[in-house]
Amino acid sequence: MTNSISQDLTAEEKSRPYSKYFYRDMAQPDPELMKIANGPPMDPSDALPIHRINDLLDPGYHKVETGYCIMPDGSGYACVNTKMPGVTFDMLNWWMSWFPLESLRYKMWYKKEHVAHYVAPESYAQAASTKLSSIEKFHGATHIAIEDIGAGKTAELHITFMSPEEAGFDVARFTGANKGIIATNTRVMDKVGGTTPMARVTMIHFIREILGGIELRTRFWMGYSIVDKKPVCMLPPGVQIPLQLPRGAVEHSVCEFSNLRSFLPELYAEESNR
Repeated sequence: MTNSISQDLTAEEKSRPYSKYFYRDMAQPDPELMKIANGPPMDPSDALPIHRINDLLDPGYHKVETGYCIMPDGSGYACVNTKMPGVTFDMLNWWMSWFPLESLRYKMWYKKEHVAHYVAPESYAQAASTKLSSIEKFHGATHIAIEDIGAGKTAELHITFMSPEEAGFDVARFTGANKGIIATNTRVMDKVGGTTPMARVTMIHFIREILGGIELRTRFWMGYSIVDKKPVCMLPPGVQIPLQLPRGAVEHSVCEFSNLRSFLPELYAEESNR
């Protein structure tokens, strides 16, 4: 596990009715998934290459749904399958549009590693709109997160959300239980407050309905960005992503979504109609 970040809330944050979720003990992460995160890397031949993201639309599962590795081109790959019983697609979309507006909301998601969150100034009107749907509030928006990225250090992430079409998905194939996609291009900055990206990451949460809830089939491609609906490797020649980054992405994802699923239905009932 990475070092936990020590933090508390401001007086204003403590006054929020949902601050109780920050002070709750975090839910225990899924033990089977954590065993994988703390185990050896997967065979890269079992990874999903980014240029085949539409394979996520196929029925069934891939050979490896949770794991991490370094790909032959030096990029990092991580995948996680998180079951979220009691959570619906609408709840998750609401959460994705609700949490960005206050750091407290981000910190209570995963208080051990989430430090702060805000919406980039050029995206704030969109994110705060009362006229847009939950999905419309974050598609195309840029969020800025400060968190431990799994390397034992705090980093600033500039996260730009894409529509499924922008990410390169064939949306005509969305059928049945396939409910939607949360897709991002992320720039990992050289330092908190920095202006120079030191790494690029494309991430996909592919959401499917399952009995009693939803599942997130998450994929990280470290060293890539989607440009004009096509994946582009952004790594300089000869550079390889450190193995601890995709491993840390698995651990971080398991922990934060294990915790989110523990309180999201309750929070949604309390806050979604305010």
